[in-house]
Amino acid sequence: MVQLVDGDIKTREVLDWKGVHVLHFMGSSCSQKLRIFLNLKGIEWQSHIVDLFTNENFRPWFLGINPRGLVPVLVHDGAVHIESNDIIAYLEKTFPTPKLVPAGHENEGTLFKGPRSIDEVKLTGPIVYVKLYGATSFDIQYTNYRQPY
Repeated sequence: MVQLVDGDIKTREVLDWKGVHVLHFMGSSCSQKLRIFLNLKGIEWQSHIVDLFTNENFRPWFLGINPRGLVPVLVHDGAVHIESNDIIAYLEKTFPTPKLVPAGHENEGTLFKGPRSIDEVKLTGPIVYVKLYGATSFDIQYTNYRQPY
């Protein structure tokens, strides 16, 4: 798991943050995946939007948290975690209920990875759609066809 060491963090204020904080962008698929996971787990978290359109992720304040300049970033009780798949694995271990990762798959780095190219996308179902309503409620639908955007 990718947890930054104290010396890598230049924006020192985050080391004092208590609870679960997520630095994310609404249009980032990795951020969306993390938000869905947090909501399915029922974990309360503080939102910190990082505007990728204005390159906020390349400003010194954010680079002081994640030198890679990528979202999402999880700060849990002052510990900084980067890389969405590693964050999800960390959350599954730290908040074990409800269990969302099948037994025996906890350490698989590819468990949450999507397709590497459009050629890996299957056009036949089943497909899972998650509709988010507000910050904490959601509805999961299973279907055998693609819904229009």
